[in-house]
Amino acid sequence: MSHTTFTIFAPRNNDPWRLGTHDPAAQDPVSIETLHDIDPSDTEAVSQALASALRDRNHTGSPVLLALPANRIMVAPVRTDDLPRRDHHAAARYRLEESMPIAAEHYAADLIQAKDNTLGVCTDVDQLKPWLEAFEQADISIDCICPTDLIAMQLALAEQQNAEDHIAICPDGSRINVFLIRNQRPICWYTTGDLNATLNAIHLDSAESFPTRIYAESNENTLLKLVPDSQFIKTQPADHLATQSAAKLNAGRLIPWINLRRDALAQTDPLRPIKPALRFAVTAACSCLLCLAVAFQWQAHQYRSIQSQQTQAVADIFQSAFPTSQTVPADPLSRLHSEHKKLANLTGQSTDLPSQTSALIVIHQTLRRLPTDLRYRVLEIRTDNNKIHIEGQARTHADADRIANALRAQRGFDIESPRTERLSDQGISFTLIGRLLPPTKEIASR
Repeated sequence: MSHTTFTIFAPRNNDPWRLGTHDPAAQDPVSIETLHDIDPSDTEAVSQALASALRDRNHTGSPVLLALPANRIMVAPVRTDDLPRRDHHAAARYRLEESMPIAAEHYAADLIQAKDNTLGVCTDVDQLKPWLEAFEQADISIDCICPTDLIAMQLALAEQQNAEDHIAICPDGSRINVFLIRNQRPICWYTTGDLNATLNAIHLDSAESFPTRIYAESNENTLLKLVPDSQFIKTQPADHLATQSAAKLNAGRLIPWINLRRDALAQTDPLRPIKPALRFAVTAACSCLLCLAVAFQWQAHQYRSIQSQQTQAVADIFQSAFPTSQTVPADPLSRLHSEHKKLANLTGQSTDLPSQTSALIVIHQTLRRLPTDLRYRVLEIRTDNNKIHIEGQARTHADADRIANALRAQRGFDIESPRTERLSDQGISFTLIGRLLPPTKEIASR
């Protein structure tokens, strides 16, 4: 989805500031507004006027391109092939100082690389930094700073299919921009009033002959007369091309050759370009949390309502079961279970009562299982609640074990190991303790 993008054009000398707008939905996508009746040197007035104009055009806080005129730009070729890779830009920046009229600490610089050629592009920090601070105070986010003619030339070359090295001539009012293009990048840039002298200087410096192309809005007869063998290429004005470039920059379809938003002009807040997106994300997260909180509160209310209905239903059952009760206890279910258990015990329907076997049955089962092929004496048999206790005498310890095994036969009794004690005269005394197992179907049928 395409969005409206904006470009701020810094003035040349005392010209007014201008605001470029690219609206893909409009019939004429590109429009340029001039800020009249505002002192172009008043940073606060200009920044407030630009902020107001952006708000009128529904600016949502997206980054804005700042385009600089040629008189605010300093260019010079610089050798970089012998510089170290580490801190390459810083080293090239200080080497560029040899060709600049001001110290390296006072300019922001960027480089255009074209094979073995490097072009350094600079701007004065002291002149531009107060404007950037004023724009930030007015909530205008400047993400990219480019020369107007250079960003326009980049878009014009991108629209051409011919990648041949050439000299590009671009009229700019009373001045003429001359670029030497190699590998689709400028390695020389002159702003001149004497075109022939500039062309001769380029040919002398490079010791080569290059074809020339004139990039202009209309057929320039004067330029064609000065350079009769040149090729004319119809283009839009530089400010229109720069405004279209801003749209491509924001969409990620164009990487500028030069971005002077660096060094001393770098953004103090690195998150500023994405702050609108961050605000939106935080707002969305807070809204989501609020919706979840409301949903949980509604669910808790529903659970409380169901709990209240169930509690009332149990209370109604308790009142119907105990109409004489004045109050409902705190835990009516426990009271109901307790009363139900009491009634079951009274009627004999309770399953909690322990099962008991008649003592006669226990003694009968014991006598049936005593062995008949041994000599032994049973002195006492006691039974209590399915338990059996036998006292007796036998000739040997083995005979006592045989008696215990006989009682265990057919799974009738669970008998512990016999406790034996040798008698003073002959034989042993034994004690057997066990319990009668539940009768099997076979025993019950008998």
